[in-house]
Amino acid sequence: MSAPTTHPFHRLADVFPLLAGDEFTSLVEDVRAHGLREPIWLHPDGSILDGRNRYRACVEAGVDPVYRTFAGDDAAALALVVSANLTRRHMDASQRALVAGKLANLQDGRHAASIEAAVSQPAAAKLLNVGRASVQRAREVIDHGVPELVRAVERGDVSISSAALISTLPQAEQVAIGTEADGIARGRLVRIAKDRVRVSKLVAGAKTTGPRPRRPPSDGMRLVRAAITILGKIHKRDAERHQAFSFLKGWIDEQEMRGRS
Repeated sequence: MSAPTTHPFHRLADVFPLLAGDEFTSLVEDVRAHGLREPIWLHPDGSILDGRNRYRACVEAGVDPVYRTFAGDDAAALALVVSANLTRRHMDASQRALVAGKLANLQDGRHAASIEAAVSQPAAAKLLNVGRASVQRAREVIDHGVPELVRAVERGDVSISSAALISTLPQAEQVAIGTEADGIARGRLVRIAKDRVRVSKLVAGAKTTGPRPRRPPSDGMRLVRAAITILGKIHKRDAERHQAFSFLKGWIDEQEMRGRS
């Protein structure tokens, strides 16, 4: 093999994660045994539009890459990248939502500076076959989550809805979840983190809201029972758990006083 020409990766290609681990090893072995089965698509500027993993596998396996230059416009280039990756990969809804979130920006593309940012949230949702709400959650993860949490969604280890909640927690907790290799342990961390976020919202609501309109006792107690169920999953030493229990006790005492009056 001659020394391969170095090609940068096009920004559109980078919205999809690179293969790693066993998947990439298998691709390298296949290329080494059978050669490159599908050419690598280059953008007219020389960057790799589709085929980053094939290019890396060729370099690793010592096989000469085969290139084709794409001649379409930006819209066609985007369609090629998305179609090729969705056909080639088995991506769940959360992984597709994360890709859509990378393509879309919060302002729906009204002040986009590049093609991937120029895709609106509705258009990105349609292109990746996900709901717009999932794209909005993905933007929360991209904007506020640590890289380890983003990679956990890319791997399919954490759902986009869970990651959006977790992205509101301190970075150390996000990293712990994103880097946990054991699925059972990671699932437990995710459940605890989601419950912590819900408790935080409950406490914040108790601090900021004024007098509440009376609810029927059955409705109020239903909410109390639901809150207690959530709180029971939080570590006993957690300060927010103590605050929330104090709020619930105060609410129950208030209802008892009203009942006596």
